[in-house]
Amino acid sequence: MAIVGFDDMVWANALNPPLTTIAQPTYELGTVAAQLLLNRINDPQRPFRHVILDTQLIVRESSGTHCVLEKN
Repeated sequence: MAIVGFDDMVWANALNPPLTTIAQPTYELGTVAAQLLLNRINDPQRPFRHVILDTQLIVRESSGTHCVLEKN
């Protein structure tokens, strides 16, 4: 079984096993959202925009990439 989280919370690496996550560019997300809001306030008729920001897959042990088989 593999588990993947979203948002790369600060505690994800502290879990056992460490949680594989998708990290969002939170600073850029906030900056772009604020700019879009300011643009909309200044020009309410402005066309809508669809913005896609890059994410990053942070592979840790919860995705089974570092599994160790133990002998009985």
